[in-house]
Amino acid sequence: MKREITDGLIHVIGPIWLVPGRGQGRFPFSHSVLIKDKTTVLIDTGCGEKALMPLAESGQVDLVLISHTHPDHMALNHLFADKEILVPEMAADSGVSLEALGRRFFPDLEIRAIWKDFVRRTMGFTDCPISGTFSPSQEFDLGSTRLQVLFTPGHTIDHCCFFLPQYDVLLSADIDLTGFGPWYANPEGNIAQTRESINRLAELDPGILVSSHKGIIKKKIKESLLDYARIIDERSLAILKLLKEPQSLEQIVDAAIIYGGFPFLPKLLRHWEGQMVQKHLAELVDQGRAVKEGDLYKAL
Repeated sequence: MKREITDGLIHVIGPIWLVPGRGQGRFPFSHSVLIKDKTTVLIDTGCGEKALMPLAESGQVDLVLISHTHPDHMALNHLFADKEILVPEMAADSGVSLEALGRRFFPDLEIRAIWKDFVRRTMGFTDCPISGTFSPSQEFDLGSTRLQVLFTPGHTIDHCCFFLPQYDVLLSADIDLTGFGPWYANPEGNIAQTRESINRLAELDPGILVSSHKGIIKKKIKESLLDYARIIDERSLAILKLLKEPQSLEQIVDAAIIYGGFPFLPKLLRHWEGQMVQKHLAELVDQGRAVKEGDLYKAL
């Protein structure tokens, strides 16, 4: 028997509710979204057990959709193992286990082990089978509500946002408008795709945006998205400034231009910093703004 749960939820508009994530939705947690309709949908399961257990026990969730297969968005899928759980079709093979995700994201075995331990300890990640996948352009009919999938790669190869046209609401997942800026630190992360995806959302210019790590945003959304995209270019400029003198990759990583420092799990954070710096360097070389000579990079 279904019981409707509203305690602890924040009403967005119409049938749309924010399920606030632990730690205000900051990584390693995220906000979830509940859409109450004939088919009630939960988007993402990384907000923490305290928030999700009442929903799981209530029986009101019919369908779970995962915006992308990062563990802070799917850690607690197992609480809904008796429901239909769908992930983006682009990376479905790795969406069921931490081991598969580790192989996908971390070729280096030492860094992979550090990451897996961190995910288990902080997020409570438990392997869980999925029911199937959804396509990059799929539309879900929930009853009185339409939910459109927007394929927005760059953060990951399978990153998707969701749009509810009847309410002009965009669920932007990890195009999150946080001050940190865009994140593309997995091997599959792509700067050009990230820019393109953010600009696509800016062109949509929704009335309300719900971010996985910042929550509900109702003002200056297009402006905020464009500012968010500009952080990518600001990082490139900061790297170019550093390259007035020849620098090795290790020296650039030491400068912590993106993370600002490595206060915890330094090997993991340095790895992510290095992944993003390498993507910036490759782009700068391709643009003819920097050159690589041996192991050193220099601005042109």
